[in-house]
Amino acid sequence: MFFEALKRVFDSFGAYIFVPIMLYIIARVMKCNRKRAFQSALFAGVGLEGFSLLIHLYPLLLLWLDPWYQAQEYTFLLLIWVGRLLQ
Repeated sequence: MFFEALKRVFDSFGAYIFVPIMLYIIARVMKCNRKRAFQSALFAGVGLEGFSLLIHLYPLLLLWLDPWYQAQEYTFLLLIWVGRLLQ
């Protein structure tokens, strides 16, 4: 019962909230001061969100910047290729 509720809480917040909280807890266990632990967790959360945003918007940015790709019949092949490069 407790673990199911805990799983629902973690699933509702996602990795962008859960990872910084865990980093803060680990930093505090390792005797890091509160300001530094909070700052590290905040930077990790912002970096995680920013990197995710960059990866998800990069193929759309390529299509928006170059109209030639939009006119091609096999545009989805470019997206698959870019997606495999980013993995």
